[in-house]
Amino acid sequence: MARDDPKSVRRDIRNNRLAIPQEHHSSRGDTPRNSGNFTRGSQLLNTQVLMWLQGAKLPVLMWLGVFGLAYVIILSITLDENNVQLICMRILSSLWNWVALDNLKQVDLRMPDNSLHRTIMGYVPYVPEVARAWDKAVRGVLGSMMIATCVTVPLAIWFVDFSKRRGKAMIQERHERGAMLVERNLLYAEIVQHNDDVHIRDVIANFFC
Repeated sequence: MARDDPKSVRRDIRNNRLAIPQEHHSSRGDTPRNSGNFTRGSQLLNTQVLMWLQGAKLPVLMWLGVFGLAYVIILSITLDENNVQLICMRILSSLWNWVALDNLKQVDLRMPDNSLHRTIMGYVPYVPEVARAWDKAVRGVLGSMMIATCVTVPLAIWFVDFSKRRGKAMIQERHERGAMLVERNLLYAEIVQHNDDVHIRDVIANFFC
């Protein structure tokens, strides 16, 4: 009988998911252990965390991939070469200010009409053409985040549901293996209950036949 058989009348001690303490029975005495409970438990916990992170990172990587692809497409459509140059100068100006270099250093900016505009490094972010190009880049980031979220959320929901069903199918056993040592009273009660369930099922089947 499978552990999660939907046709089962009642879940017994083999598949009711209740914890049953099991003790080692051997004529040779206690089983020798080469590690303590903390060692086994800590390694098990560490393994479970790493396995969870390994599965949970896929939706994150999916979101980053969709975001990067959408951002490249948006920038390719909305920006021209001159806008890219102005954005690069805006980034250079921010780095220049961050390392505390001379903000009065003069630079030449190429405008959309192909003319040169002389200014200082500290004033680059406030040039109207630079501000407009930077605004396009920022709006592209926001748009790409929305696109990535709208695409990734349904896929992540499907991924979680599929993973749960896949994990359940992997541990579902098609036959019973091994043995379980339990107390006599518990085993006797389970056998009696099982026999009663089978007897009732047979009586109902014979009655309707």
